[in-house]
Amino acid sequence: MKRHDFSPVTLVILLAVTLLVAGCGRKTLPVPPQGLVAVPVADLTSTMDETGVELVWSAPQVTTQGEPLPLVAGYDVLRAQVEAAHYCAECPAVFSPLEKMDGGPVAVDGLPVRLHFRDQGLTPNHYYIYKVRSRSGWFTTSADSNWVALRWETPAAAPTGLRLTPSDGALTLEWQAPLTLADAKPVTEPLLFQVERSDDNRVFQAVGKPLAATVFQDTGLTNGRPYWYRVRARQTTGDPTGFGAASVAALGTPADLAPLPVPTGLNGMRTEEGVSLWWEAPPRPDVVAGFRVFRRTPSAPVAVLIGETRGPGHFDDHAPPANENVCYYSVAAFDHGKPPSEGPRSKEIEINPHPRVSP
Repeated sequence: MKRHDFSPVTLVILLAVTLLVAGCGRKTLPVPPQGLVAVPVADLTSTMDETGVELVWSAPQVTTQGEPLPLVAGYDVLRAQVEAAHYCAECPAVFSPLEKMDGGPVAVDGLPVRLHFRDQGLTPNHYYIYKVRSRSGWFTTSADSNWVALRWETPAAAPTGLRLTPSDGALTLEWQAPLTLADAKPVTEPLLFQVERSDDNRVFQAVGKPLAATVFQDTGLTNGRPYWYRVRARQTTGDPTGFGAASVAALGTPADLAPLPVPTGLNGMRTEEGVSLWWEAPPRPDVVAGFRVFRRTPSAPVAVLIGETRGPGHFDDHAPPANENVCYYSVAAFDHGKPPSEGPRSKEIEINPHPRVSP
């Protein structure tokens, strides 16, 4: 019988093969430790604009066992697409992978990280359904998030001719409806409009509910404060959030357009410090922000502004002209506008600003 000599390395390899063969059988994917699997995302939301859909959700903070989750390796975005005629909200959907996103920390400065994903190039007259999963590592994928579903239609073009008309604590908006969709095809069904408002012409928020009319009054505003507006349109079919491009923004400032009251009872006297003036402050402090004082002289017949006061009806002229024996004073109210509007001036009074010298 022929003798076979095996080296130690060969024996190790043979032992490994033997163990592998002995353990062969039906296999499944490794089951991840539940202490590493993140809880499913529960706040997935979607919004639409003229270019597509944006998904937003919060990073999971804990595992399914309630342990803190320091980071997420990545996210899987899945999508189902169904023709509008065949869509059924209660029916199961067939999802396909859409995007694998990188992960990272789940919180910054103690606040959950918010994730964003945009889906574009959508087909009109279709429903799109989305869900996301998080990955903590190899074979550690979370359960599905909540689903969001929406119907995509070609957005309407932007409204035009936005005009604002101010009134007391309000602005009235008027605009023209678009005649075409974003793809230049004609609008064939009624449109709804959403008014949006901003304090800085950068971040806009919806005001009120969508409306069919092309006029809207925004009330409860602050007189003298500027507001920016824009309007979007959408077809009555399609997703309720599927508004098209925004109109050109328009700026307006509400104001009480009623004439400002005329100050009355203007009087004055010479003092050691100059000239002291007082008058009756008109009512409506919500309209009158203060008063402007004007002065003219025989040698300078055009009245010039010499000061303002936001207090009661009183003003001291500490620097009357040294070479004039007569000064004429008048007062006008101004409102809270930016810039403020000025009302009509009071009747003038005549005062000698300097003590008379005895002969």
